[in-house]
Amino acid sequence: ASHNRLAQLPTNIDALSSLRVLNVSSNALVALPEALAAIATLRVLDASTNALREIDRVLPSGLCELRLDGNHIARLPDLRCVPNLESLSAARNELAELPPSLGELRKLKTLDVSDNNLTALPDLSGARALVEVDARSNRIGALPALPRSPASGASGLARLFLGCNAIRAVDGEALVRSVGPSLAHLGLNDNKLRSLPVVLGALGALRLIDVSNNDLSELPGSLGYIRSLSKVLVTGNALRGLRPAIVAAGVSAVKRYLRTRGPPHAALASKERDDGGEFDEWALTIEAVASDDPQLSSALRDAAASGALKLV
Repeated sequence: ASHNRLAQLPTNIDALSSLRVLNVSSNALVALPEALAAIATLRVLDASTNALREIDRVLPSGLCELRLDGNHIARLPDLRCVPNLESLSAARNELAELPPSLGELRKLKTLDVSDNNLTALPDLSGARALVEVDARSNRIGALPALPRSPASGASGLARLFLGCNAIRAVDGEALVRSVGPSLAHLGLNDNKLRSLPVVLGALGALRLIDVSNNDLSELPGSLGYIRSLSKVLVTGNALRGLRPAIVAAGVSAVKRYLRTRGPPHAALASKERDDGGEFDEWALTIEAVASDDPQLSSALRDAAASGALKLV
């Protein structure tokens, strides 16, 4: 019944005792009937793009997927009422906080709370099935506690998007300790980051990192050794040595440059490491010696990135 002009649903909707999927998105609903909670068979509820302000006492316990995007909801209820929930999407609402019970949903796989008014995320370490968290465009100041991934990396949190927030620092040790084996996409663009921890080089499953539009002056060299890393987004930072020409040349050139800035992280497994045969203690020593001479240092960095040392 999506994309109509419904202002309300019938109060006896629980008469549909075999209902499994209800899609009432893109209507004019200001509330949902409490009778919904009595439909034990309901697994999917899509009430996105309406005018809902609350959803208290309307969620059936067997719900697996809940979509509430584009409403005016300022608060979510205690989510222990939906223990089987696998997907929650509440983007583009007016949420200022999330219930602590969110972290107790053992079957939750995807969480989208982007475009809200959140200043923090609750402890998510108990949501062991999480695969993706999208909390972009809020006012979050720090990374939340995340569920620990299995050492094999076969499952666990793979995508973490926290762009367009107010994060000033990343607790790299906690991030690697929890989701190091599984994290593939890390989005930290448009925050207030001044530096990145070297331990990020231990994220052996990382494929994409987006740190564009921050206040970074350099990137940790340890990132250049991650074999799986195939996309590095860094534009909009005042990076000292990583010149636009290197960025424009692609991720291989960026990783080659980063490998001149430091050694691989000790926790990066050998099977996850790719140094291209370019890790050179001598080159790093020369770089350190030249650190007091900006012109010489710049020349050495360019040489390391391009493979040619100009002796004009």
